[in-house]
Amino acid sequence: MDKRIAIFVPTLQFGGAERVALNLASGFLQRGFSVDILVASDQGAFENLIPAGARLYSLSNKGRILRALPNLVNYLRRESPWCVVPIMDHTNVVTIWARWLARVPTTVLATTHCLPSVEARHGSRVREKLSPYAVRSFLRFADGIVAVSTGVANDLAQTAKIARERITVIHNPVLTPEFYSKVAEPVSDFYLRYPNRPVIISVGRLVASKDFPVLIRAFAEVKTEVPSLLLVLGEGEQRPALERLIAELKLGDDVVMPGYTPNPYAHMARAKLFVLSSAYEAFGNVLVESLAAGTPVVATDCPGPREILQDGSFGELVAVGDTEALARAMVKVLRSGGPIPPSDYLKQFQLESVVDAYVCAMEAAARHSSSGWREAKSVGVS
Repeated sequence: MDKRIAIFVPTLQFGGAERVALNLASGFLQRGFSVDILVASDQGAFENLIPAGARLYSLSNKGRILRALPNLVNYLRRESPWCVVPIMDHTNVVTIWARWLARVPTTVLATTHCLPSVEARHGSRVREKLSPYAVRSFLRFADGIVAVSTGVANDLAQTAKIARERITVIHNPVLTPEFYSKVAEPVSDFYLRYPNRPVIISVGRLVASKDFPVLIRAFAEVKTEVPSLLLVLGEGEQRPALERLIAELKLGDDVVMPGYTPNPYAHMARAKLFVLSSAYEAFGNVLVESLAAGTPVVATDCPGPREILQDGSFGELVAVGDTEALARAMVKVLRSGGPIPPSDYLKQFQLESVVDAYVCAMEAAARHSSSGWREAKSVGVS
């Protein structure tokens, strides 16, 4: 197969979208596609995890998406890949713009990993505030559109005024062979040091949207009823504020935040409970990972978590920002356990199933792209 797929992701920093990009690259390579990974910055926690056989292109030495535009145009003209799959809304916009400037018949399969209306409401950066307008202006020119959840698809259709039938829902490729091997790996002596205290785990970037203060305050209530430990894996700008909160609540001996770890899955498998406390969440890779590792979950009631947990059938859902409700749900699961979905349900999140869906979506988008390119050529656009 001589078809080349380019995956455009902003950075290789620790994050769910970045991991999705690398997983997709691996899956496409296994299917015989040639794969290029395009980044605005090739620095980050995942820079050593590029799958063998993939080519890495750094499009900007400034690490800014917009600054990558000229090099992306040059890349498209030089390589003319069969399909570009940009990851996240701002890369969608820049890719569609670059394709127009390059005048090449490359297919663009845009992907949306966030809730545009929520990002605009909660985002602090100008880019986030303007996202719905940029998406509305540019995304209609994509050949195909993928949303990571039904909630994202519905929000995107309403926010960007795009016909809902144009948007295909494909869940993230969370469960890979590498995931299952890492689940079985040994962990440090952390659990041996506290053999009689159940561990509650959470994984994610230490940023405002993940709302770790609510989790820490809820944990302060939980530990008075069930002596336990809270392990938070991740790094980010809110670390100093979280450390001050931990000190204020006198939880220094009960909350551990070791930072980023390359293998959070082995910790998930050994924890008693996984908690996601996000203020908003379009999907929630960590929920799927935790359930697949056999650990019950408690999550705030956002569109992504509600969809993954099947309206609460596979985990406890609590109102966003409700510390007391979160604490009650955590105590309930620590004492009584929680449901784990059957393996058949989890198949939809496995890499092979997701790659199947992406290939179908790319082929459909390519048919749309070919038709549009023929029409453009007929009126003299080249």
